Amino acid sequence: FNPSGKSPDWYDPRQKCLACLIRSQDVADLFLMFNAESEAVTFAVPPARSPCFWRLAADTAESSPLGFYSPGEEAALANPTNYLVQSRSSVILVAR
Repeated sequence: FNPSGKSPDWYDPRQKCLACLIRSQDVADLFLMFNAESEAVTFAVPPARSPCFWRLAADTAESSPLGFYSPGEEAALANPTNYLVQSRSSVILVAR
């Protein structure tokens, strides 16, 4: 996905942001966001499958251990519909 949640333009050399939704039958779904821009970018976050909610597993913009959570201890999102990914960083959301 691009930051707005649509299909990325694979032929745009200026595009430096990408998101990926990984659905699973056996383990928790993941939503991965990557920002290689020099500025922060807000990504649209798709709805998690019911009855789950997205939780923050890792944010590389935060220093360790603040941005990294152990399984089952992930942080709740303040806004479940979008997430601000800082410049040159990655974020992992997990559905719990």
